[in-house]
Amino acid sequence: MTSETALFYLFGAMAVVASLLVIAQRNPIYSVLLLITSFGALSGLYVLL
Repeated sequence: MTSETALFYLFGAMAVVASLLVIAQRNPIYSVLLLITSFGALSGLYVLL
């Protein structure tokens, strides 16, 4: 497995988990932090393009 493939799976998993946790959080501060994490993972995926 190349480093690009590993980064793709890492960023993809981070985006999915963070997005699911944004919905599951009751505290809005944690939800915003997870949303920023999700956006960061999505930007990593766009950089890999």
